[in-house]
Amino acid sequence: MKELIETAIGNILTDYKKNEKRYTTEGDVVAHLFCELQKVFEKREEIILHFQVRPFYKDEESKVRVIKEGKWIEQPQANAGSVVDLAILTMGENDKYWREAFQKAMKDQYKNKYKNKNGLKYWRILSYPVEAFLAAIEIKVRVDKNKKRIFEDIDKLYCLKSKNPNCLSYILVLDRYASENILRSIEERAKEKEVTLRKM
Repeated sequence: MKELIETAIGNILTDYKKNEKRYTTEGDVVAHLFCELQKVFEKREEIILHFQVRPFYKDEESKVRVIKEGKWIEQPQANAGSVVDLAILTMGENDKYWREAFQKAMKDQYKNKYKNKNGLKYWRILSYPVEAFLAAIEIKVRVDKNKKRIFEDIDKLYCLKSKNPNCLSYILVLDRYASENILRSIEERAKEKEVTLRKM
């Protein structure tokens, strides 16, 4: 899987260098990388790709925990917690992780009020069990004056890996005007947190 993901990322980096008009926002990069990865995994029904999803887990007391500012915290409300730009997820054996995500979405949407017999109030599932994450990818297209947020993304990936060491984690930095000093500090942080950095 690692080789397939890194080939897709390499294709985006190559295309980014050739086609400056195509990639002007983080959303552009995420969308194009999604398409590359979709081609790779389209025949694997147990694997799903998603934008902007939130990892969670339940602690010993069955409290839901999410990542915020690089730490696992008890989730204060349904929409709290950091999201991953692009996630490659497995639904697990017999859709185990899908069922957990669905149950959490039902609880979040209804908050113990009347439940629709058919399931969700609206079709939106934002959180997945941390064990479902096969890979997590963060993308940044602006570096200068954005170092704090980039470090937070690296810390988020490190935090995710603390609960799921098998999750492949990447941060892509695509900034044609990034200063060498900031890039160096990003490289050091990524290395320290065992997150794979790919840049132009």
